[in-house]
Amino acid sequence: MSDLADTLAGEVEAWLQNLRGKGLIPRAFIGITADDHKFLLPLVDGPLNHTNNLQFFRWLCRTRRVVAYAYVTPVGRLINEDDPDSVEEAVDIYASSATRDLAIVLTIERHGDRSITYRRGHVSSQAASDNPGLIFLGLQRSRASADESEVATFEKIWDGLAPGVIWFDKKRPH
Repeated sequence: MSDLADTLAGEVEAWLQNLRGKGLIPRAFIGITADDHKFLLPLVDGPLNHTNNLQFFRWLCRTRRVVAYAYVTPVGRLINEDDPDSVEEAVDIYASSATRDLAIVLTIERHGDRSITYRRGHVSSQAASDNPGLIFLGLQRSRASADESEVATFEKIWDGLAPGVIWFDKKRPH
């Protein structure tokens, strides 16, 4: 039986492949709660950026009792360190459960018809760790708490994002 992190990462990859003909590169957080509900939080342009994403996701995991998640985000990857303009488009997928941390890089090739081809680049799968250097991994296991001003901000952000959340009828994959 595969781990929830592996399952979610695979589902995100399949979702991206289904969107490739439309040329869409989503940014989203997919979570599974302690009571076995699954949700997709689309992240469009708005109040979240890479600086406050981490804190918001930790808060989200704690307040929604998330036990496993996947986060997918478009990124730019430097191809040649000697040429700062040599950037390729890619998608990072981060997935974590109680026992596993997984990171996948998919490079992006755009076509004239607006479709996209995703190619698997780097994959890292390891036992769950509290290593603070593993950005976007293990957020549901974090013991860090938000201060009161952040909580109020995160509640406002959640209130704005909540109408776009897709809750799935099916329970956690087993």
